Amino acid sequence: MHWKSKLFRGIFLIAFIAIFTFILIFLLDRNNKIESVDQFDQKEAIQTNDNNSLIDYTKLEAVLNDIPEFYTTFFDPTVSSRLNDLLEDVKANEKTMTQEMVDAYAKEIQEIINSSYSLTGVPQVYIKVSNNVLINKEYSSASIAIVDSKGGKSKDIIDLSAQIKIRGNSTAELEKKSYTIKFLKNEDVLGMGEAKKWCLNANALDKSLMRNKLIFDFASTIGLENTPNSTYADVWLNGKFIGNYLLSELIEASPSRVNINTDKGDFLIEREVERISEGTTYFTTPIFKYRFGVNEPEEITNEQLEELLSFLGIVEKAIQTRDWELFTSYVDEKSYIDFYILSELFKVVDIDYSSTRFYIKNGILYAGPPWDYDLSSGNADGEFYYTYNYHEGIGPNSSYIGLWCNVNFYQYCYEFPEFTDALRVRYKELQEVIKNLYEDNSLGINQIDLLLKKFGKSFDSNYTTAGWTLTKDFILERIPERNYKQNVEYLRGWLEKRNKFLLDSFK
Repeated sequence: MHWKSKLFRGIFLIAFIAIFTFILIFLLDRNNKIESVDQFDQKEAIQTNDNNSLIDYTKLEAVLNDIPEFYTTFFDPTVSSRLNDLLEDVKANEKTMTQEMVDAYAKEIQEIINSSYSLTGVPQVYIKVSNNVLINKEYSSASIAIVDSKGGKSKDIIDLSAQIKIRGNSTAELEKKSYTIKFLKNEDVLGMGEAKKWCLNANALDKSLMRNKLIFDFASTIGLENTPNSTYADVWLNGKFIGNYLLSELIEASPSRVNINTDKGDFLIEREVERISEGTTYFTTPIFKYRFGVNEPEEITNEQLEELLSFLGIVEKAIQTRDWELFTSYVDEKSYIDFYILSELFKVVDIDYSSTRFYIKNGILYAGPPWDYDLSSGNADGEFYYTYNYHEGIGPNSSYIGLWCNVNFYQYCYEFPEFTDALRVRYKELQEVIKNLYEDNSLGINQIDLLLKKFGKSFDSNYTTAGWTLTKDFILERIPERNYKQNVEYLRGWLEKRNKFLLDSFK
């Protein structure tokens, strides 16, 4: 049995060596240090310091991963300098930090990131121009970064050779400016399609900040083609938060925007009563003498202009003679009616003055795309727009009453029984979509509340952090309510009353 005893002792020795080796490796592994604060590994989040105390780096690791790579370029210099100092401190003290120090670093770094990066949880736009550059109506050089909201799937865009200019006409004189930004090459911004030029709309005349977005989304829902894609974003200029903006596509001819081919006789035109912009060709229509500007092609030949006038002459002749069959041979009936419903429902102030567009594609006239709705849905100065706001027997503040948009190419359409019949049917068909603008129904939570839920923090920061006024009324807009909530509720109540009025009118 002697050999069995030796065998037993051998097996025991081998097992003892194996267990001892495992314990030794485990203890050594626990004492491994994280080599770099910007390369924490989640599985090594709990470590020991030089005093053999267990330290939980989980929060600090998460915060460090949140720091954007471009912060040194776009953050305020004071903020980026403080962040750099903190990162240096973390690196220098990583082997000796106590749990209290780790938590304190994580908290302070997170506060800096929140103050200059993830302020409200929406996409961020960072713009940097040289200190001596004053942004005006001509393009200036700029560095621009666009970052999706946390958890978003769109890639960061960083362009150090971009351009920026102020956009708008009357709104260009307001304190909160709207901008056009232009990248060096086509960029797919937040999944909205590739293009160089994008709009940052300040919504400065709309205290709710909602009208443009609400109407764009409504237009898309009812199927108006080429409606601009849009989303809200927090905008920073030279490290300073300047407010909530609506980041959107511009209206221009391209496959991802207004999908027309100007080389094959397509056009994009805009109603312009009196404006004169350099480089734009203007014309008056043959019969009704409506004045339009040509958006596309940007440089129109005399031959193209004659072709355009000839086409519009046929359309106007059909309207003048009440020839519905001829009219619908040259005009897309669905877009024509849907655009009228949109314009009348929101009672667009400038429907017959500016920004109202039509496009011609393959020999057919389409209404749209929609654009510029700060002044709509009851948001119009009571004196300047007296007829918009005042109705006999009711008095002022009755803007929800009255048909407003039977103008330009819509002027005589109520004399087409085919138009009024189709309008009545379509308006009734859209009731659930229309009511869902302001109240919950079978489609779910209403659109106003959805915007508040998703972007409410950014709306609030536009006034509380960026400091824009809620109470001062600028030229053209209505006198605002006393606080943000009341401005939103005014819009909600106005839409409900407007819909009831139109339901009665279209009967």
